[in-house]
Amino acid sequence: MNGIVDVFKAVQIDDSLALFAMLEGLPLQLILSVVAIVLITVFFATSANSGALVVDSLTSGGKHETPKRQKFLWASLEGVVAATLLISGGLTALQTASVITGLPFAIILLIMIFSLNSALKQEYEMEENIKRVVDRAKEDYEIEDVISEVVRDDALINQD
Repeated sequence: MNGIVDVFKAVQIDDSLALFAMLEGLPLQLILSVVAIVLITVFFATSANSGALVVDSLTSGGKHETPKRQKFLWASLEGVVAATLLISGGLTALQTASVITGLPFAIILLIMIFSLNSALKQEYEMEENIKRVVDRAKEDYEIEDVISEVVRDDALINQD
């Protein structure tokens, strides 16, 4: 914005240069670049680990404690698929594969939203019915109390 570094020009050359072009305009550029690389590496490692653990848990029927060999298998397969996509078509192939595999999940999520909405409506209607029954029971109980008091009062008056 201030014209110190032309980030737009760096992005046109290569998307991956944008971060480092931006860091050029800041003090301690070398240290910030090293920190950025470390943070990106940690991000990818934790994301890959989380993905492998989720796939491992799903394929083992929801178990959290699975053999280490099985976890290693899923992590390795995930890495091989990502490396193959990167080598074969670069980042665009990886992004395209992510969008293509995400589309069925988006449809499933829409179905889940509809199902949740239906279940919540049913739950609300059930709660309303229960409230009506409880209110009627309270009214009946109060009427019975009043009748009991009147009968008791009548019995006391008639004894005199």
